[in-house]
Amino acid sequence: MIRRAPARRPGRGGGIRAGVILAIALLIPGPGAPAMVLIHTIRGDISPKSIGYSGAGLFFAQNMMYRHTVTVYDRDFRLLKTIPDRVELSRFLPGAFSGWYRGAPVEVTFTDSGKTAWVSNYLMTGSGFSNPGNDTCDAMDAPHVKHDISYVYRIDGRTLAITGVAPAGSVPKYLAATPDGGTLYVTNYGADTISKISTADMHVVDTAPTEHHPIGITYDPVTHRVWVACYSGSIMVFQD
Repeated sequence: MIRRAPARRPGRGGGIRAGVILAIALLIPGPGAPAMVLIHTIRGDISPKSIGYSGAGLFFAQNMMYRHTVTVYDRDFRLLKTIPDRVELSRFLPGAFSGWYRGAPVEVTFTDSGKTAWVSNYLMTGSGFSNPGNDTCDAMDAPHVKHDISYVYRIDGRTLAITGVAPAGSVPKYLAATPDGGTLYVTNYGADTISKISTADMHVVDTAPTEHHPIGITYDPVTHRVWVACYSGSIMVFQD
């Protein structure tokens, strides 16, 4: 079960200040440091919302509802495949849906040394999805207003095919995975929750409430804590 980690008082003394100043100094190039040089620009039928590197030579660009695709490139800038976000949900969720559905790819993370990509979908369109979430939807409207959930796609990094779907909340955005790839955490921006997904069976095993509009998320494998950034003005830390 995901539990909120106990709060700690901020440390005192000069050590933290020195560390921060040193980190900033390291980010500032010294005199004569080489400048970044643009070597290539990819164009085409794309409108990328985000891009992620698999760690295995592939780059996944999420084109959201503007193009309804994920485009995959190699290190030589070649387009390897355009993956439509159109799926037959009944193939993965027998008896729950009928027909074809479209997503809206937002963000991506990877497991299995880059062999598996996980893509969040801002919303789903198709029969049964009549009230999609959006960037202004508010979980505090519930139960008077109930926004549709959405899904996370699993994509095989070798075949570049969608091989599974896992439910999330309304307007899922960023994702984080445990190092062993067994667990996926997703921020549900429109539901004010995070979902914990078992990648083995693609089921949600826990859901934790957050403050308003959770968006960024990361996982610390040393402490087994999940850090969540909320637009409302907080960083929440959960023990798992």
